[in-house]
Amino acid sequence: MPGPPPKSARRRRNEPASGDWVEIRAPKRRRVPRLPARGRGQGRWSPRTTRAWRAWWTDPVSTRWGDADRDLVLHLADVYEHWIREPTASIAAEVRQLRDNLGLSPKGRQDRRWRLMQADVVELDERRDSDRRSSRERLRAIDPSG
Repeated sequence: MPGPPPKSARRRRNEPASGDWVEIRAPKRRRVPRLPARGRGQGRWSPRTTRAWRAWWTDPVSTRWGDADRDLVLHLADVYEHWIREPTASIAAEVRQLRDNLGLSPKGRQDRRWRLMQADVVELDERRDSDRRSSRERLRAIDPSG
């Protein structure tokens, strides 16, 4: 029977044309830059923005950022703070796009062709499994009849 194979039997046989993947390993120690003070009359950073700043800089992808990306992280912090104070869909969309552009989301890492080293991923999975086990071990059955 002539023609292409059915969709269920089709396979991509060539490499994606977007470029090679870059494997990123988490550094042993990562210095988190100090979050600069906000402008005059804008108040202090919220604790949530401060935690996000720390998480962004301890993410392994932060080792791949250049000077322009570092400036974009500060812009993300400003937009993130604005979103916390005034949560709207348009600001949330901007935060999502900035996170994608910096590689701070799975989509962003895929777009930049960054892949976390497998050893780091396995380590996280093992930690989650041990957390689940320990929480299950703490549960105890109680006889409702007394």
